[in-house]
Amino acid sequence: MVAQTRPEDGIQPHRSWWVSRRTVGRLGTRSGREVLQLSDDSQVSVARGRVEDVRDWIETYLDDIA
Repeated sequence: MVAQTRPEDGIQPHRSWWVSRRTVGRLGTRSGREVLQLSDDSQVSVARGRVEDVRDWIETYLDDIA
């Protein structure tokens, strides 16, 4: 299913998560690990191997968040 989405629609920060672009609030850290803070205040862990991909995705599609 994830393979059928467009890159601008969302990101898969971890193998068990796909996050819609509309819900991403910011990239932050928790206990020294990268997390995506979502608009509902929940946090999604970013896999170590996906950190650069997530940063690039944010820069490309969400340049207005920190």
